[in-house]
Amino acid sequence: YLESDKQKDAVLTIKKKAQRLLLPWLIWFAIYGVVNVAAGKSLIRTENGFLLGVLAGTRIHLWYLPFIFLCLIFYAQLKLVVNRKGVALAGWVLYCASMVSVSYWRPATVAMGYPLAQYAHALPAFFLAWYLSNLDASFKPLTLASLILAGLATTCAIPFVEVGIPYLVAMAGCLILIFGLLDKSFNPIVHHLSQLSFGIYLVHMLVLFIATKILSDLNVDVG
Repeated sequence: YLESDKQKDAVLTIKKKAQRLLLPWLIWFAIYGVVNVAAGKSLIRTENGFLLGVLAGTRIHLWYLPFIFLCLIFYAQLKLVVNRKGVALAGWVLYCASMVSVSYWRPATVAMGYPLAQYAHALPAFFLAWYLSNLDASFKPLTLASLILAGLATTCAIPFVEVGIPYLVAMAGCLILIFGLLDKSFNPIVHHLSQLSFGIYLVHMLVLFIATKILSDLNVDVG
């Protein structure tokens, strides 16, 4: 596997991820921008600066797309230079460290404001995905031990409810999926729903805006 082949793969990965994530982000950035202007609001939020306002997007949920694009590009580069076990170990260490140290980074990043607070909140989930996607499930004792330790690390975040509770729920879900406790017949259903989730994520804020507008016009309390 030549170095030139690795470079070509890296360029192809960037192109594919950009088409998958950045192109929809640009399209919906424009759509929600038009909605903002039509509603008499500012195009983007600039209280934390223009660049962060652009990265945050024209609606609160759009911050995720450029964020996960950068994360996935970094992850793809990491896999070119680190073997699978090394990537899994790195993800596990980073996840556990982020949970144990939540009392340090959570208040600081919240003070930084939107979207940096969201970036920091989502990073541990990405580290966890590094670990789980490269997990060697064939060696079950070590796998179980590492998951238990990751779960214990997650409990350190419980005092920060907005971090600890979602991540504990996620850990429970991971255990169920990894050890095959779900009925296999549900797999096609889960796969189908996962294919719909991206579109729903992008459009749901527009649906909520229209519904809120209609209910407001009908004098229905939407508070």
